[in-house]
Amino acid sequence: MRLLRVTGMLEITPFEKLIKYLKLLGKKFEVDNENKVVIVHEEIEGKKCDVRLGVTKGWVWMALKCMALSEIPENIRGELIFNLLRINNDYAEVSFGIDAEGNIVLREEILDSALTLDVFLEEYGALLVGIEVFNELLKRLEKKVGAGE
Repeated sequence: MRLLRVTGMLEITPFEKLIKYLKLLGKKFEVDNENKVVIVHEEIEGKKCDVRLGVTKGWVWMALKCMALSEIPENIRGELIFNLLRINNDYAEVSFGIDAEGNIVLREEILDSALTLDVFLEEYGALLVGIEVFNELLKRLEKKVGAGE
């Protein structure tokens, strides 16, 4: 595993940097050292959710599950996915996808050598903004269908 040099400090890994940044921000989190994953406990719009962060092959990744695709009513699923793709195009830091388990997720990546606090804050913040955008879009589509449009 590559180590990053920090001026005036011991060399620390990207994984250790993640933990350092989360502590600095006062986040509540759990560390899985064996799998090199950190689970950050967030509350967004009154709902608890977990942001997963990890390091693999030179990259730091972050992921936040929005909702299982199967939980989205079929009559709005296509329009929701269409809108999420448009959001991916219109907002540089918001990136929706579908994972192997069929969940709509938000995902961010940072090249491990580019991992600084300001880059971390930008990418992590994009997940939190993205889930709010997702929730608002879902509410709007459900309301539209409920109104018979």
